[in-house]
Amino acid sequence: MHTKTFLIQTVDGRIVHDFSFTLIEAIRYHNWYYNENVYNYVLSETTDRPKLNATQYYPLEDIIPIGTVEFVLEYLKKYYIIDNVKPINIPQELMKPEYLKRWVKIHKSETNVINTGDTPIFVKDNTKIKGCANIVKPNRGYPPGEYLISEVVNIDSEWRAFVYNGQLVGLQNYAGDFTWFPDVCTIKNMIRDFKTNPKAYTLDVGINEKGTFIIECHAFFSCGLYGFADYKLLPLMFISAWNEIVNKSTILLKYKYNFKGENIMSEWKCYHCGKEVQEKEKCDCEKSKEKWAYITTNAVKSGKEYICSCGNNSFKKTSHMDFSDSYSTTYECSKCGNHIGVHCKRRESWW
Repeated sequence: MHTKTFLIQTVDGRIVHDFSFTLIEAIRYHNWYYNENVYNYVLSETTDRPKLNATQYYPLEDIIPIGTVEFVLEYLKKYYIIDNVKPINIPQELMKPEYLKRWVKIHKSETNVINTGDTPIFVKDNTKIKGCANIVKPNRGYPPGEYLISEVVNIDSEWRAFVYNGQLVGLQNYAGDFTWFPDVCTIKNMIRDFKTNPKAYTLDVGINEKGTFIIECHAFFSCGLYGFADYKLLPLMFISAWNEIVNKSTILLKYKYNFKGENIMSEWKCYHCGKEVQEKEKCDCEKSKEKWAYITTNAVKSGKEYICSCGNNSFKKTSHMDFSDSYSTTYECSKCGNHIGVHCKRRESWW
């Protein structure tokens, strides 16, 4: 198993996020406690893939970006072709009066919507993390889209619950009166009822005269920790959240226009003759004149069979993408989990 490397965002050379600072301390703790390099981290101003040395990159599948929502989404788009991560907000299982303590609904509209009520309403984008979130006054409107809409209520104290493997592992005050403590039993009931939960997430709750109620949930990335510092769990929570986002089966290639292969997994070689080629470069062998294709060098092709660098020849297809003049497929080794990529300049299947 490869060592995970956290790509931690810096701004003007400084670590500026509490979760980044605490994660670095957690990494140091693990490496000290186990007396070995359990985790790595690299500081970076950009989402560029970090280098091990002058000629080698860290394996893409071992890198986990840590930073703002914008930083993480840029990394996802750059290397995993993921344009958006849908927010959890309030999951359907928790849309219960005992958890909401106010009216809440999900509303979709293809036209502008006017608040025809007598009181302001809270409107939040239900499709994008850090999408618009506003209080809309009576007779004012909001654009088409899918929104979480709720009654505007007073909140005396706000707390963030940290959840991992279905267990409450931390609880921190982040706004309001810290002497107003939430009802932990209610929080645990919410965790119990949230059946479609991710492995690691946060659950924000508010407190007012009606008691403890849900504000929203977040997948565990780019989340303020507000003092939560479980060094043993923190790296695992970030890793679990990242794995769920990319789902391990996501293609480990970057696509641009009609696919321009970029060296983000390994070196490339000709599908036909095995000769190493530069990215985006056609091999000069005879077969490539008819059908141009290449595969990653962590596998070899023998006849119509792929053989992984571990010696295994059993693969499962994990993704496939069609383009106007080509197609690209990735396979995962059933033994070691290695991904291999195949890019074909023609649409015809060769198998």
